[in-house]
Amino acid sequence: MSQNQHINFEESLQSVDLNQRLLIKLESLKTSPVVVLQDHYLGDEGCRVLVEYYKQNPHTHISKLDLKGNNIGERGAIFLAQLLSENDSIKKLSLEWNNIGQTDGGLQAICQSLIHNTSLQELDLRNNRIQQSSAQYLGELIKSNRVLKRLDLKWNDIGRAGAQILLEAMKDNSAIQYIELNGNKNVDEVVRIMDSFLQRNRGEMAGLRNLLQEGIPGESNEVPFEILQKEKDFAEDIKAKYEAQVIAHKRTEKKTKEVERQLENERRKFKTANSELVRSLEEEKIARKLIESNLSKLKEDFARQELDKDKLLADISIKYDKVKIERAQYELELNKTRDAQLRGQQVYADKIATLEDQLSKSQSLYLELDESSKAQISKLRQDSQESVSEMHRKYEASLRQKTDSLRSALNEVDQLRQQITILKSELLEKKAEEEIRLNEKVKELNQLQRQFHDAVVQEQESKLRMGQVQQDKLNKFQESAKQDLDKQNQSHLKDLDQMEVKLNRLRDEKANESREAAKIQQAKQQLENSMKNLQSEAEKLKHEKSEIQNQLKFIQDKEVSLKDNIKKEQQGEIQSLQQQNQSLQKRVQEQEQALLLSRKENQQLRQDFDRLGDTIQQKVQETLDQAFLNINAAVGAGGVGGGRAGTASNVSRRF
Repeated sequence: MSQNQHINFEESLQSVDLNQRLLIKLESLKTSPVVVLQDHYLGDEGCRVLVEYYKQNPHTHISKLDLKGNNIGERGAIFLAQLLSENDSIKKLSLEWNNIGQTDGGLQAICQSLIHNTSLQELDLRNNRIQQSSAQYLGELIKSNRVLKRLDLKWNDIGRAGAQILLEAMKDNSAIQYIELNGNKNVDEVVRIMDSFLQRNRGEMAGLRNLLQEGIPGESNEVPFEILQKEKDFAEDIKAKYEAQVIAHKRTEKKTKEVERQLENERRKFKTANSELVRSLEEEKIARKLIESNLSKLKEDFARQELDKDKLLADISIKYDKVKIERAQYELELNKTRDAQLRGQQVYADKIATLEDQLSKSQSLYLELDESSKAQISKLRQDSQESVSEMHRKYEASLRQKTDSLRSALNEVDQLRQQITILKSELLEKKAEEEIRLNEKVKELNQLQRQFHDAVVQEQESKLRMGQVQQDKLNKFQESAKQDLDKQNQSHLKDLDQMEVKLNRLRDEKANESREAAKIQQAKQQLENSMKNLQSEAEKLKHEKSEIQNQLKFIQDKEVSLKDNIKKEQQGEIQSLQQQNQSLQKRVQEQEQALLLSRKENQQLRQDFDRLGDTIQQKVQETLDQAFLNINAAVGAGGVGGGRAGTASNVSRRF
């Protein structure tokens, strides 16, 4: 923003503030017929607001409007002319100490609006820099208006020619009674002539004029020489007094000029002081607004940071809850697999018990049939040996297959362990990376946790699938063993005579099955050990997870401490800003008090100046009254007749 734009912005802010004050003041004076707005710094814009307010409130009755000392220029005078042309209740209007006459447009507008005005009786235009060129508009006003009775034009620059224009206009106006021209240059002679017309309008010169023109009734017009000589001496005496009064008047003019010069200097000092005060006040206002804007920005940033941190904590808590839920699901699935394994073991034990029962039954059947089958045992021995050898081969083949499957299962368990170690190493690497990046990227930590959890879940699922495959293999082995036992039972039932061979085979199979059961028990023990290892690894993972949670808690505590520190710092900044604001308010109050003191001093100077002018005018009036009294006394003490009247008329003409 450039300097001119900044100044315009400050002026617009100042005008808005003054307009609001003006509206509040007018609203408080709405029911009062006298509106006094002296030294309110209205300016042209304030006059516009004033006129608009009274246009919007046409029923407001004003008898006196005082706008003294408001820096009103041409535009403001044009606005006031609109008010005077539309308002018929204002009787007294004071525009003293303004700048209406600096250009001709403002005074021309006011005079034209008052030509047809029927209410205004007193118009005060003192000290408005009215030039000689603007006197023609005042002359037109005096010629046309028959209601205006007092026109105050003191302390302007009308000059002799402008005063002559006013004098010519007064010859046709018998209504105006007072025109004040003190403080204007080279207007003394015109003022003396103008006073006679004003006295005529006030009715103060009628008796003396008739006395001088008609003479004293009942006396002759012959005048003796002695009386003429006395009248001549009296006239010379009056002339000497008049010259003395002229000298005294010149001295008073010099004094008034000196007082005027001093007043002008005081006025300049006041204007400079006032401008400095206004400038400092505006600077204080701008500084206050900047401080308030900075404070609001700090508050917004703090609130935004609080919201971001709350969102981050909420996301972390949600993810932590999800991890908890997944962990619970994983533990539930693990418990289900354990229960399924226990149920499978129970079923396997039940099947073994049934096989043992069947074996005991077969043994009892063998004992029953032992006596009847002894004869046939010898015949079937060879066949039984062949069948036993064949069964032995088949069983060895199946045993080799089962041992291979167990070896593959063990290899798979080793592979799982290797995968677990690899995952542990990866986990340690990831943990190291997370510890390095933990203070910078909290979100990446959550993603890594999620990835790690998914990997662990996949591993556990793969392990569960492998356990399920092993369980399926065991189930298939049990079914195959059951089928073999069924076949053997059927063969026992069909071939009772071959019972001994089958009994031996069953014994061998039982021994083999016992060995296989031992191997299965060993494999089961190995699986339980692997499950224990997995559980220990799960406990390690749980411990690592608890460590990560502790780290997260440490981070959260650190964030809380950082929040507290930030809050404390911001509170300290806010307190310092508040203290600065209070100091600024104190400075503004001091500046306002100084401005009020300067206003009071200025008003006191104005009152002293007006009092001095009034005393000078009073003294001049007293001297003139004394001169007229002396003339009247001389006329009364002199002779009678036309000579006496002629001498008096000569004296009056000289005067």
